[in-house]
Amino acid sequence: MIDMVYNGGTSTVMILDNSTTGMTGHQNHPGNGKDIRGREAPVLDIEQLCKTIGVKHVAVADPFDLFELEKILKKETEREALSVVIVRRPCLLLDGKSVKPSVLIKGCKNCGRCLKLGCPALIKGDKEVTVDETLCTGCGLCIKVCPHDAIHAGKAGKK
Repeated sequence: MIDMVYNGGTSTVMILDNSTTGMTGHQNHPGNGKDIRGREAPVLDIEQLCKTIGVKHVAVADPFDLFELEKILKKETEREALSVVIVRRPCLLLDGKSVKPSVLIKGCKNCGRCLKLGCPALIKGDKEVTVDETLCTGCGLCIKVCPHDAIHAGKAGKK
């Protein structure tokens, strides 16, 4: 990003901050306030770091607020300047606040709107979408995007 600032780049950079380094086993990192041993450590302020190196346009978004995130991404990608969008939410596997959604067969219209999320737990059938509970992290995004109110938290087939 320093080179992009220096050379007048006009890109939008997304930083995905889930407060962990998940690709190698959920280690702490400079942005979550704990060192490699789990002790308190200084928190790296990603927004301030971006501004310090010269990025003038820095936005923070919650990936669960899909409509606000889309609005921010449209604005920043249309900008004729370098911008950074920090998408921040703690990893669902670590926060313990997830719900377990399931699709009610009676309410599902098989429109496929939930499938646009790209979630591997959502499975399109001939008549309805179902949730593979072994793959579901319980983020609840499918509940938010279903236009037919067919997806509810809880066990399959119960509302």
